[in-house]
Amino acid sequence: DRKEDHHLANATTISVADGVGGRPAGALASKIAIDMLRGAPENLSLRQLMPAIEAAVRARGAGDPASENMATTLDAAQLVEEERGYRMYGIHIGDGLAIVDDGTQLRQLTTAHTLGSQLASQRNPASARHPERTRLLRARGLHKVADVDAWDERAVLGNRYILSTDGLIDALGVDQFSRVLLRMRGADPQQAAATLVDFGLRSTRIPAGELDNLTVVMADIVSQARSERHTDSGDMDHSYAELTSARRPADLVGPCIPQVNAQQGHYGAQ
Repeated sequence: DRKEDHHLANATTISVADGVGGRPAGALASKIAIDMLRGAPENLSLRQLMPAIEAAVRARGAGDPASENMATTLDAAQLVEEERGYRMYGIHIGDGLAIVDDGTQLRQLTTAHTLGSQLASQRNPASARHPERTRLLRARGLHKVADVDAWDERAVLGNRYILSTDGLIDALGVDQFSRVLLRMRGADPQQAAATLVDFGLRSTRIPAGELDNLTVVMADIVSQARSERHTDSGDMDHSYAELTSARRPADLVGPCIPQVNAQQGHYGAQ
């Protein structure tokens, strides 16, 4: 089992992490990153949490020769309430992909930290055929200092955020990945994520037996009545959120707040 991907999807935060292949304990590194996001205090931003994740990955590797130099990619997005409204904040490091679908177009929010992407940004004609074009230049734990990219934008009801590890992108290619997203635009996040993974499993781009983990997390910004915001456990009420979307404003009662309605699709390669 080569399961090196881990993911998170709750009412305010989504994330995917991919343990770096060819390095020790990649699955452990990605699990550490996701577990720290899952248990993070609400007052910590994604950017503030990144040094702690880096330190935790390095500390775990330093204490075990089998885990030394482990590393992971990481993409995360978080819905944050501010004085002027709600915003989506995201961080990115590695070769994953973050996209937002605003209902009219797909916008890519991140650029892969690979040699190929770097060459492409320099308009180097070798970018598409360089033998090391997929080599990672940045990841958590890969170097002593590894800066993350950050993005943020106003949270708009109905927007869909898609985070994917590189396995699904490699299996489908960016063009087909985007076509499937557009085709599934009217579907709920769970159905759309499952369809993407299914297309990835049936892809012929990757030779048999070489398919990587396929992980994608999708989240729609939906509205929810304030009086129904929290369950007894303090988490957002997912079942209610799935019934109250931006497409059904007549269902809303009272003041409403945005919420992330998240679903994920995942395949662990054997």
